[in-house]
Amino acid sequence: MRVGAGRSSCGRWSGDAAKRAAGWSPATPVTVEEKVEAIRDLAADETVAALAACDLWIIPPRVGRMILAIPPARTPSPMIAASA
Repeated sequence: MRVGAGRSSCGRWSGDAAKRAAGWSPATPVTVEEKVEAIRDLAADETVAALAACDLWIIPPRVGRMILAIPPARTPSPMIAASA
C-alpha cells in the first residue's frame, strides 16, 4: 500500500484500512466486492438468508393487486406446478 493510502493525515491507519491491508474483511465495506462478501457472510446462516430474501423481494400490496389483475399472472407456470 502506498504511503498515505488508507491512512489519515496524522499518519495513522484506520481500522478498516489495516484490515484491508491484512486481507481481512473491513467493518464498513466500501467496494462492491467488499459489500458482496459481507452479504455472503451474513447469508451463511440459513435463517438470516431467508429473512433477507423475503425483505428484499416483498411486493407492495398495490403492485400485487395489479399483477393479480392480469389473467396470465393468476395461472401457475409449468415450472411452479411441477415443483409443488
